[in-house]
Amino acid sequence: MPSLFNLLATDLEIDMRDYWTPDEYFLARLKAENIAKIIAKTNTNHLFGSLIGFKKKDMVSILVKHFKKLSGQDICEGKDIDAKNWLPEGMHFPAIDPDEPPIDDAELDKVA
Repeated sequence: MPSLFNLLATDLEIDMRDYWTPDEYFLARLKAENIAKIIAKTNTNHLFGSLIGFKKKDMVSILVKHFKKLSGQDICEGKDIDAKNWLPEGMHFPAIDPDEPPIDDAELDKVA
């Protein structure tokens, strides 16, 4: 069963991309290998060339600047689309299995 927070966010049609941008506070707390995964998922490899030799703080700094630049743009094209749309998994709404049957109001009353 989806969480109450997820149900509320889905009902209110909340898109976290409108309110949150990956920043230094968030990225600096991740392991270097997780930052490398974000770089791959966001197609920002072109900002780094090869990740060999990059220190974690340098990767964070480059990504923060790039995410901040993209957050100020209404329209992104090409490689920037993946970076502009990236969110950590926990911020995706709805986080509901599309194959799961919809929850009726009686079930929601049990949660509340």
